[in-house]
Amino acid sequence: MGGLQLLWSASTPGDNSSPVLADGVIYVDSHCRFLYAFDAANGKLLWMATTGDSPNHFYPTPAVANGMVYTGSNDGLYAFSTETGQLIWSAFPGDSVEAVTVADGVLYVVAGTFYALNAATGQQIWNANINSYDQSMPAVANGVVYKGSLGGIMYALDATTGQQIWQSAFVDGSFGGATTFANGVVYGQAYDGFYAYNAATGQQIWTANVGSVISSSPAIANGVVYEGFDAFDAFNGRLLWAAPLLSVYSTAAVANGVVYLGAENSNIYAFNAATGQTLWTAATDYPVESGLVVANGILYAASPDTLYAFGLPAAAPPAPPDPATLKPGPHLAP
Repeated sequence: MGGLQLLWSASTPGDNSSPVLADGVIYVDSHCRFLYAFDAANGKLLWMATTGDSPNHFYPTPAVANGMVYTGSNDGLYAFSTETGQLIWSAFPGDSVEAVTVADGVLYVVAGTFYALNAATGQQIWNANINSYDQSMPAVANGVVYKGSLGGIMYALDATTGQQIWQSAFVDGSFGGATTFANGVVYGQAYDGFYAYNAATGQQIWTANVGSVISSSPAIANGVVYEGFDAFDAFNGRLLWAAPLLSVYSTAAVANGVVYLGAENSNIYAFNAATGQTLWTAATDYPVESGLVVANGILYAASPDTLYAFGLPAAAPPAPPDPATLKPGPHLAP
């Protein structure tokens, strides 16, 4: 498999969420109403839990914190013990649960309306009607929640009260994937382009056309935004490099100078993070639509029906050039 060595794989029937690694356990939610917990080292199934009585229309990426793992389905929101898989509490916010995020003891839930719940009890703290019929996860930083909407507007809300702090100007396309925060900038992928906003004011800093079918979330590392097969300067949007244009629904993972990304053509790619040079390509059995996780020399990826753990090659990537010598690409929007 290219530069990868298959360490283990596990059957997870149906479409799958992005995997989440926490305390040596890999969690993945499936379209077939099961949440799985596997030992990250050997793939042993630790437990599985049922989320509802019918196949899920949505299978959000789980959120893990303080001994609990959270996910949702068409019929509600669930909190399970990370140790045993026992149900701790459940709630029905009023619509299908499309995305969950946990921060500072608060569980943020996208389910038609945008909700904030007490993560320990499931009790509602506040809600905000910001057109959240989407799978866009919010970002939480410095007491503020940032959330892109189906209506093409980015919002900043007070994390304690839900009160709106600012909203961006309308963009022609709904936001998908996850909203991301780094170094005072909020990033979001809309259907018509990629956007960066001042986190304090909501003023648009830059926008770029990624030039291909992208429905993923950005990864940010060392002042660079990796979105789909493009790499941008995080502060001004200058295109640093662009790999071949392919349909991407997977969120990249960045580790040790390498960008890992899955694509609709069923391949996993590894690129030099500074230059975009392809280091290796590995084939899987199905399109890789989940985000990737890299930790301890292992790459975890979920595709329909299967969760994979690959050992990464030990060889170091080629030495990167000086980023100042890289020229901007042709599809940077003003």
